Formats: sequence, C-alpha cells, structure tokens
Amino acid sequence: MDRLIGRYTQGKKGPVLLCIGGIHGNEPAGIEALELILKMLEVEPITNPDFEFRGTLVALRGNVGALEQDARFLDRDLNRIWQDTDQVNDREASERAQLKNCIEAYIESGEEVVLLDLHTTTATGGIFTFPMDALGRMLAVQLGAPVILGVTGHLLGTCAAYFQEKHDNVTSLVFEGGQHLEEASTNRMIAAIVSALRAIGCVEARHIEHQHDHILTRYSEGLPAVSSIVYRHPIVIGDGFVMNPGYQNFDAIEQGEVVARAASGPIKAPLSGLILMPHYQEQGTDGFFIIQQEEESDDESFVHSTQQLKME
Repeated sequence: MDRLIGRYTQGKKGPVLLCIGGIHGNEPAGIEALELILKMLEVEPITNPDFEFRGTLVALRGNVGALEQDARFLDRDLNRIWQDTDQVNDREASERAQLKNCIEAYIESGEEVVLLDLHTTTATGGIFTFPMDALGRMLAVQLGAPVILGVTGHLLGTCAAYFQEKHDNVTSLVFEGGQHLEEASTNRMIAAIVSALRAIGCVEARHIEHQHDHILTRYSEGLPAVSSIVYRHPIVIGDGFVMNPGYQNFDAIEQGEVVARAASGPIKAPLSGLILMPHYQEQGTDGFFIIQQEEESDDESFVHSTQQLKME
C-alpha cells in the first residue's frame, strides 16, 4: 500500500493543501474521500472547461501498517508520538519517519501549506474541527462545521500540531467527519476538502456546487459554532475503563453524572458541558472530553471579523 494516494495540480502557482487520511488505521473515510476527490478533479476540466486550479492538492495515507490491519495503531498511537524527545523504535516510529519525509518535501517547496488531517470518531453525532491557532481558526470557520478550541492544551504529540509549530508556512487543521463506518462520513470529508480548497484559493467559489456546503451545515445544525475543551479523561492501561453506552458527540452532561466505569468504580463528569469523542473502541487513551460553548457575542464577533478578512 503506497503512502501517496495521489496529487492534483494544473501547474499554476498557489498554496498546497496537504491532506492526511488514516493516521488512525480504523478510520477509512478520509482515504475514501481523498481517492474520490482526486477522480472528481481529474474529470472536472472536461465537464467544466472554465475550471482553474491554483496550487496543489496532495493526498497521503497516515499509518499504512495499521490501515492494512484495520487497527487504530500497531504499537503506539501514531497521532500522539510527534514530540522531538520520543526515541522509541517500533512500527509507528517507522511510519512517523516516512510520513514526516513525505510532508516535509512539500513544506520545503516554500509555498503556503495547509495541513488537513482527516478523522472520524467511534461515536455518532456531529462533525467538528480542531484548529491549532488563530489562523487555523479562521480557516475552520469557513469550513462550516463547529470549531473546538484548546486541543493543543489537552492532546500532546499530534501530527497537526507538530508541523504547525515547526514551520512558519504551515497552517494545520483537524476535521472530524462523523462515525468511523457511516457511509455519509466520506461525503462529509469530501465537502470539507472542497471547502478548504475554496477557502485557501485553490478553486473559485463559482466552481463549487452548493451541495458541499449543505452537507456540512445540515449535519452541524443546532450545534454550537465555537466551543472549548475544558476537560479530558485519560485512560490508563489496565484501569478497566468502559464508557457507558449511548453517548453521542455534543450530548449534554451534568457535573456528577456517571458517564463511565473503571476497576476503581464509577467515573463521574467533573464539569457540566457537552461530551465529545466518548471512547467506544478497544485502543486509545482518551476516555472522553468535555467542551463548553464560547460566549455567543464572541462567536458573532469572530465570524464577522473572518467574513471581513475574506472580503479584503
């Protein structure tokens, strides 16, 4: 299985949208979406002779070995081991080195690079984005999905954060497109990629079908526009963590509510808020997250400033 899914360019100068699918091997929707959008771009000039593409779309597979085994990871979570101090030599270390070389080959071109890391969750309910900084936040708003702030303060060693911090010409964004095995998750991924291509100027808005926007706004309906992570519950190997069944992303929970169990007893929510990414899989160290909505006035002000920026 090749790491490079494909690339598309018309040779015109512009930014690089570098998409990674399957950095967790049990999340196939990102791979499927990238394969499909590359085919769509190849035929677009035939059906739309005015279509122009500036820059380059690059599509990469993340954890090739884990994808072949339909496992989140083989030895370690590839999306938690990007610290410079990490010296472990295992299969994920090899995957990381190969993926790093592929990504840096495009970063070193000197063009502006947007790294879009495509994911799905074990729970149903809602799509969302994780920006790494203020610039990523502006891009995330333009995708039309809920924006979750504060991820870098709660998750260490992620691929997106690593390249954002290491390179001045990189803006990183994580998109969560739905549940792992939902067929619609692939369509949401396609819509997010198309929205990103439009937002960074690879394609013009007049060439984008409205259905892509509708897919994202429809699945985001009723969800908070901007929220922040206020709590992460870590899973310790051997603690017997089991999430209570039935939780979906963005479900409201109350402080003191029993949301999971472990060998030591019931696990209660330390804060009220909305639950995010409840853990319903064997592998992984994140039990659940709690988010709280940002003040509405702040949301409106930020969206307005973003719209102003787009018009300048």
